[in-house]
Amino acid sequence: MAYPIKKPLGGFWTPDYAKMAQEGFDICLAAVSHNGECLQWVPYEHKTPKVCLAAVKAYGKALRWVAEELRTPEICLAAVQQEGCCLYLVPFEHLTPELCLIAISQNPAAVEYSPYSILELLSLP
Repeated sequence: MAYPIKKPLGGFWTPDYAKMAQEGFDICLAAVSHNGECLQWVPYEHKTPKVCLAAVKAYGKALRWVAEELRTPEICLAAVQQEGCCLYLVPFEHLTPELCLIAISQNPAAVEYSPYSILELLSLP
């Protein structure tokens, strides 16, 4: 892949790092959209909410490679809708009865990862 070259004021030829960074982001986004497991190899600076959301939509268990601070309710919901058993990866503060019900309806085995207090609310054993 050829990168455009800029000549800065100092007279040295340098690659256009902004364009390279954008292309790197686009490559990462395309890769995780196709195969969510690729998120484990995405550099930290490219792990944005958009990339993480695309990864968990493709492969719910990719939530394990999403940084704690990026595990938003939206990303957790997308992961659980794709794979109910990844409920164990959802931070406790995002566990709601609705989320647990979605996980259990997607995969009944997810009941194992639902907190007992929420199961009581849902009237599930």
